[in-house]
Amino acid sequence: MKTSMRLSIVLCLLLASGCSDDTGTIVGTMPGDNLLVNSSFESFGRPSLLGWTANATDTSMIAFSTDVPAGGGVYSVRLTNVWTSPGTLGQMVIPGPGRHRYQLRAMGKVLRGNQFAGGDMSIYVTKSRVWSVSKIEGFTDTVWTYRSLLDTLTTVPGDTIRVIIRGSPDQWGSGYILFDLVEFNRLD
Repeated sequence: MKTSMRLSIVLCLLLASGCSDDTGTIVGTMPGDNLLVNSSFESFGRPSLLGWTANATDTSMIAFSTDVPAGGGVYSVRLTNVWTSPGTLGQMVIPGPGRHRYQLRAMGKVLRGNQFAGGDMSIYVTKSRVWSVSKIEGFTDTVWTYRSLLDTLTTVPGDTIRVIIRGSPDQWGSGYILFDLVEFNRLD
């Protein structure tokens, strides 16, 4: 009796928290769970990129800000708008096989930009090691703005999904974009 109760508790904890493979990639979570790690860019009250892969270690490209939206934590991430190689962060998700609906949502805010400033969030899918953009949504507002995009993806074992947030790659863009509360959910 005690053994089966302990086993039930362990299984419940595993299901509630999701699982990850040895690379830290989120796999096999329940519908509705955020498939991203560290959606608010902080860990134990400190700024953190835990779970995110950056395109640069240069702190002028990727930094933190205490300007956060309502409902956010203490920190947001600040990405620089630069032609061809803006500040960019991503996370890889290993989807369950089949046809599933996903939602990517985030809060974004442009800082000190010109009319070409902004940033975007996108969903990429890889099949047979070929990446292709599935959906993309831009941010241009200078106040915290919520954006959401929905996508239906059909995947097979071996496919991966990559969620990317980045500053504007526009040749004439300037300034920064802040992101916070970035979530990627499977809806079914």
